[in-house]
Amino acid sequence: MPVAAFQSVAGTDPEPVIVAEAAGGLVVFVEDAGAIVDGASDWPPTKLTALVRFYDEAIARYTAESAFGSSSRWADAFGISPETPIRVVYAGNGHDAAPARAGWVAGIPVISHTTLRTSVSTAGVQLVLHELAHIWDGAHDWALGEAIADTVQNPEGFPTAKARDEGSKEDFAESVTATLWPGYAINRDWSDDVQSDRRSAPLGPDGQWTMDRHDYVTSLFLEAAAPERP
Repeated sequence: MPVAAFQSVAGTDPEPVIVAEAAGGLVVFVEDAGAIVDGASDWPPTKLTALVRFYDEAIARYTAESAFGSSSRWADAFGISPETPIRVVYAGNGHDAAPARAGWVAGIPVISHTTLRTSVSTAGVQLVLHELAHIWDGAHDWALGEAIADTVQNPEGFPTAKARDEGSKEDFAESVTATLWPGYAINRDWSDDVQSDRRSAPLGPDGQWTMDRHDYVTSLFLEAAAPERP
């Protein structure tokens, strides 16, 4: 879910304390982050350990050969670096119904977790895939999500109800999640590229649409992986 509960008052409080990291420091888990996230608190140790594992698996999917292909290409596409990592914050015990929110605050990429359900790893990794997609979209001024409806040949082929009902930001995040996690999509007709996600197999990949949401996300991966032309 996109950021809504963040506040841009960076610089008024001490720098957040890093308590864990992933992807070689491209993602950091921080405390004392009240300058960025309203209601931020300390991480419960057992929950933190599980969440770091979820991030490791999600990032492995983003950096796989079938996606960005490397950590450096992933970082470039997301606009992150060791100097500007994604900050992951715990803001539990509040009244936010969303389990997590993500976005950019004063040039800082931030993901805030308000509910930590870590007993089911599948759901945990899927949530992280979704929130990371918001960081990607936000790094491009949300243009990636806004372009979906005008780019795909089946604009009503949403992977999930959330993608259909909650705007272009959620459409993009759910489409990325469905691309990186085959079988995630509820609407099996969202794409004709993945065997497990299509109802009518006889036509094969791209038999109906050469540009559905799976194709769109894949094209963004390939664009990021393409070598620069002289």
